[in-house]
Amino acid sequence: MLSATVSLKIDKAAIRRKLERAVAHSPAIKRLAYKKAYGIFSHAKRMMLREFDRHPVTQEILEGPRALNLTGTLDGYGNLFSFIGFEAGTKPTEILRELLELGTAIRPTVFRNHAWYFRVRIPSRDAIAEATPMPWERGNSWAFGIETFISGLSHYMYKKWYGKESRSGMGLQLPYENLEDAAFTSHPYMTEILRNFRMRVNQK
Repeated sequence: MLSATVSLKIDKAAIRRKLERAVAHSPAIKRLAYKKAYGIFSHAKRMMLREFDRHPVTQEILEGPRALNLTGTLDGYGNLFSFIGFEAGTKPTEILRELLELGTAIRPTVFRNHAWYFRVRIPSRDAIAEATPMPWERGNSWAFGIETFISGLSHYMYKKWYGKESRSGMGLQLPYENLEDAAFTSHPYMTEILRNFRMRVNQK
């Protein structure tokens, strides 16, 4: 009796695709991937908030109208709180920290090319600008102004003031020059903090 033979072909590519689909839809695998990603994200977020809290700009503004000019932005004369003109007793950095805390999040998006991808959301430049308006200059942000330039230093006088003329109680913009050769020195702040966060998130 003659026997017949048949060929059997294993489509490895098809099997791989099926396995990938199974992995992509596996709740257990998805949880493991999210746990790993969330650990990286959480560490980067903690470091970002710590960097923000310890940053010289944050510290100087938190110290209020009698602070030292830790940032060197005013050449040691006065401080950012009274120069910018914040209201005495306020804490302008708190709303910015809250924005960083609540506006930074992570969520899974898609499984592609053997890997899970996650989307990390951070506050936009517009959101930061909206949370940090200059008290006396509409449309400008003190957080970004510190990084570039804030005008008026030559007309700034740092001393105790009484009455409503001075919001902070320790600084006033005079109608004439008080500091003839004064020049505002920019200082890295939010742009640098967010860039460092992105670098930590993207570390392999």
